[in-house]
Amino acid sequence: MKERSLKKQHPFAMLSKLTGSALLLLLPVIQQLLYRPQNAIEIIGSMGISALYAIGVITVALIFYNTCRYKRVANGIYLERGVLIKRKYTVPFENVSTITVDRNIFAAIFNAAKINIDTPAGFSKKRDISLYMRRSKTRFIIIKMLDGLKTSYVYIAGNFRMVLMSALWSNPMTGLLLLAPLIEKTGNILGKEFNSIVIKSVDFRTNLVSVGITPAAATIANILVLGWAVAMLFQFFRYARFSSKRIGDYIAITRGIGVKNERYTKIHEVSALTISRTLSMAMLKLRSAGIFAVGSGKDKGDKSLIAIAANDRELASAIKGIVGFDTHYKRRLRPEKSRFFSYIMVPLIAMGTVFAAVSLLIFVPLLDDLYFTALLISLAPLAWWIAFRIYAFYNSSIGYNKSCAMFCGYRKLSLVEYVIPYQHIQFVEIRQNLFQQHSGFCNVRVYLYYEQKAIHTPRLETVPDQWTSQICARILAHHKVILVSDLVDPQLVKDMHMDLATTVDEALEKAFEIKGKDAKVAVIPD
Repeated sequence: MKERSLKKQHPFAMLSKLTGSALLLLLPVIQQLLYRPQNAIEIIGSMGISALYAIGVITVALIFYNTCRYKRVANGIYLERGVLIKRKYTVPFENVSTITVDRNIFAAIFNAAKINIDTPAGFSKKRDISLYMRRSKTRFIIIKMLDGLKTSYVYIAGNFRMVLMSALWSNPMTGLLLLAPLIEKTGNILGKEFNSIVIKSVDFRTNLVSVGITPAAATIANILVLGWAVAMLFQFFRYARFSSKRIGDYIAITRGIGVKNERYTKIHEVSALTISRTLSMAMLKLRSAGIFAVGSGKDKGDKSLIAIAANDRELASAIKGIVGFDTHYKRRLRPEKSRFFSYIMVPLIAMGTVFAAVSLLIFVPLLDDLYFTALLISLAPLAWWIAFRIYAFYNSSIGYNKSCAMFCGYRKLSLVEYVIPYQHIQFVEIRQNLFQQHSGFCNVRVYLYYEQKAIHTPRLETVPDQWTSQICARILAHHKVILVSDLVDPQLVKDMHMDLATTVDEALEKAFEIKGKDAKVAVIPD
């Protein structure tokens, strides 16, 4: 069989690199605006420096494009890149945990797409392999990967749910439209003349939000509503046409208009399930669910949602059909009532400070109307913050069932529940500060398989025979392992990321299917 030659990326990769260096390309323009050459010599010198800037940036992009090459190898992909330090990578497809395909509007014009490949043994903070290819090539890779696999479950988010999710996930000032009457009543109490100074422009936001509000309040309201509207549109275009599927042993997630994202994750590499809801979503009895995968995670920008703004019935069906995790509690521990104040202490202090400032400014007008109104309006989100913390207190918990541990707590303005299979918990840390040591309370932190701390243990803190597990993990990261035994639990072997065969003949048959009928066999005596 003729060996494939190395190929360059799609030329759009060079344009993408130039886009990332846009600031450097703007430096000559800024220099021309600030320097303002006065004579011919200064003009020539300034243009020469500007040209050097542009040539330097373009040269770097060309080097990046010409030194990054790849090719398909047997059951994998080979990549080499670098100038001063030449790096070569070989990634077998069977060891790939996650593949993502991104395509924005500009890439679509050039018929290009960016494919990202991650493995369990790869980089912790960046993609293992990232390449620009023709769209047809990325589709060929995905079709080859999913060849022969059947779709067993499909979840599709409706348009109404997408709009609702976008509104609820955007700026927490979403309730600003509902606060206009409250602000009007507040103004009446303060003796302000509202109706005579209503802004009479045809601005849609002003007419919608600012009826009965002072110009200062209208200015702040318009800015907040504009920011919320932009955030809402961003969320909508990011998650529009959302769907998640279970295709054989893969989870397939597609989303986006303008910037389209496709994500394919092996089911046995899913290390945790997250179920999140904001206070607004809780009022509407809606929740969203996502996954974390081995070799991926938050450091690589992983936000793999599998269900968006779903009710309890839809969410339970999606979780069961896509990941199969058991989310029912066998036992659940909640915070003690004595910890209630610790949940609301920070927002309560913030609200008290602002309220004191507003009360002082009523009697001692030290600031103009704009700053006073800003302080007054800030009381609303602070009250929302307190309400959320109260909700978080009554819903936070630690629990478990037969197969998973579950941790539920707040993160920013969302209540997030983590469902983690026991085999993916690598490190548990219980921390107590001086005050907690006195009170008997503690903080619990759980590290998953993909996180850096889980795989870096100090030399003198290893457990007996840990080296055997490390060697086994190193082998599994690069090769398919088939265990021959009829005495072990098949689920245990699957959880260890190995295949099980009951006889040597069965194992050889599976191996030849993977490597081909012409593959050679090596026998190593024990």
